[in-house]
Amino acid sequence: ERQDGRIVDFRCVEANRAALDDRGLGTGDLVGSRLGERFPGADLDAAIEAWAAVVDGGRSFVRDDLVSPWGILHQSRRYDVRAAKAGDGVVVTWRDVTERTLAAEALDRRARTDDLTGLPNRAEVLDHLDARLASPLRSGELAALFCDIDHFKDINDTWGHAAGDDVLRAIAAHAPTVIRTGDVFGRLGGDEFLAVLDGVTDLDHAVQIAERLRRRTEEPLALDAGTLRVGLSVGVVLARPDETLDDLLARADQAMYRAKQTGRNRVIPIG
Repeated sequence: ERQDGRIVDFRCVEANRAALDDRGLGTGDLVGSRLGERFPGADLDAAIEAWAAVVDGGRSFVRDDLVSPWGILHQSRRYDVRAAKAGDGVVVTWRDVTERTLAAEALDRRARTDDLTGLPNRAEVLDHLDARLASPLRSGELAALFCDIDHFKDINDTWGHAAGDDVLRAIAAHAPTVIRTGDVFGRLGGDEFLAVLDGVTDLDHAVQIAERLRRRTEEPLALDAGTLRVGLSVGVVLARPDETLDDLLARADQAMYRAKQTGRNRVIPIG
């Protein structure tokens, strides 16, 4: 429908069974109704504008993976939507792709998540650190905490690998309680973890956060076989201007090994 030459609404003239079933409507509910009448409260201006451009401009509308387009389709569902000119009107088709999209997102999350701990895995945490190194918009200093569980092989040999897994999961659970919102804590593999702290004031600030993590880790851990105390050696570095990811990790790793060599279960910074 037009007013002063401008399309202001659309009237449904035909709908197939799939469209009716998707909306939970009968033929008489949809056919003959105006868009504005059938979907009150939806973002009709955006829908009408998009479809009017198809009618007046002749260019098809193609959008993939839209969430509840314009509020007309179901909330929290994902759709591929197509619209093409047909005479003086428009033919609109949509396909619910929610399950396909959620499955793809789940696969992506799994590819970037450590299966045992649920933490970001090596690829994810290193990608994050690399991106922060390259960002010109950093506020404050960027710090890396390279963490290694002390005597982890002995824990596995003495208590069993199930206990070792429990220790890894416990550290993963403790870390969010001591690092700041927005910081990233991931598992590099084995008994090694990496924390990326963006926007710390200085090296001392990063050391304070590392000490909180170390102290939280050494609290007695109740396992099925008994109570275990775990030490954590942590190397702390601040990113230097134009430093590469590999160089930053090498310095953080060096700081961590210095913590091992000077008695373990301690935090060692390198400026």
